[in-house]
Amino acid sequence: MARWISEETGGGLFRMIPEEPYGEDFDSCADRAKNELDNGIRPKLSEHIDKIVK
Repeated sequence: MARWISEETGGGLFRMIPEEPYGEDFDSCADRAKNELDNGIRPKLSEHIDKIVK
């Protein structure tokens, strides 16, 4: 979907990768995501778009 939007709008893509990976196990990944959502937590990203786009 992101690729389609990018093509339609002429915008760029930026992959958001957290500093601390979520891991492979679905249950622990889902638990972490729910905790972040419920508590307004935004994980730190490994890169920031302002360092890439000029």
